[in-house]
Amino acid sequence: CAPVTSETFTLTQDVLLACGAMAAVDVFDVPLRHRGPAVARATLTIEHTQSVPEIHFWNATVLVGESEYGFGIGDDLCSGYQPVTKQNLGYGLLTDASDRVKVPMYQGSAPCTDGALAVRAGSTLTVWYADPTPGCERVAYTSWYATQGFEATYVWQTMMSPILALPIDTPPGTQALLMSVVEGSPDTNPNAVCGAETQTLVSQLRDGGAVLHQAEMLLPASGGQGHLVLANEALLPGAGPHAIDLAVGANVFDSAVRTGGCCGDAALFAVFVPE
Repeated sequence: CAPVTSETFTLTQDVLLACGAMAAVDVFDVPLRHRGPAVARATLTIEHTQSVPEIHFWNATVLVGESEYGFGIGDDLCSGYQPVTKQNLGYGLLTDASDRVKVPMYQGSAPCTDGALAVRAGSTLTVWYADPTPGCERVAYTSWYATQGFEATYVWQTMMSPILALPIDTPPGTQALLMSVVEGSPDTNPNAVCGAETQTLVSQLRDGGAVLHQAEMLLPASGGQGHLVLANEALLPGAGPHAIDLAVGANVFDSAVRTGGCCGDAALFAVFVPE
């Protein structure tokens, strides 16, 4: 089996976002020579341009060739805040007919103003290429939408609890690059005022219950429903079986926080890269 290889592309100029999914712009649109399975991760630096005072949300999807996994996630940005760096993941098959990785993005608000949000130069797209030979699979993944469908929602607990499980068997000579994204959405955002946010969401990558990586962030302010995207990454050495999960917890006590259904996905990937 050929080892997994990777390639990174960098955004060379700022991209202004437009309002609504029908106005989505491809922040990345990259043709690739590889044929076969590929995982892509967009690492996006997003900033409110302060052209208007309203909070705006962003949404990003990662589409790889003949896309097998690619769902939009996003959260909110206040005017005057520092840029945020967020991620999303995608997986698919690169073929002669579908040889590109695209990252369509759009924004929204009420009222919505085109150009309120910008994706900054320096944002990156990393693609991992896997051997297409049967028996040489070097990618494993799961997601809430993939396993539970589009109606059911997961309600976050106030203690860390697994939302996704991914048992893996790391092949000899490789190590597991673990990556996750999750969008948590409170029914009513307890952080309603920019600059006065206090309540947070937490996500952890774990192996047999041992924490490999933790992310914790304040829920960005918004009116009505809230949204927050968290990402995790860990490199796990050691061939053989591992019990990987993605655990989440909400320091939110006056509103249910959900993933799935209306409220964004959770995804967990393992890419078996050379030691």
